[in-house]
Amino acid sequence: MDRNIDQELVSIIIPTHNRYESLIRAVKSCLHQSYKNIEVIIIDDNYSNVNLRNKIIHQFGYTNHRIKLILSNRLVRNLVHFIIDDGTN
Repeated sequence: MDRNIDQELVSIIIPTHNRYESLIRAVKSCLHQSYKNIEVIIIDDNYSNVNLRNKIIHQFGYTNHRIKLILSNRLVRNLVHFIIDDGTN
């Protein structure tokens, strides 16, 4: 029986900019937690870094539904602030 079925989804937001090795360590740490009902949202404000998506796919697999990647050329803090304020609780 999967005890994580009834657990609420936890979103982990990782803002990044030109830190691939640190990012991989952070994502691996998130995915190896005992609490499994998570999504990892990676927000990269270095949109010109076109290789990041390919590196993430290569490292974690194309079908890993727990990892979301947002590429933006705007400041990450504005998007993160919006996501945090968007909660209903």
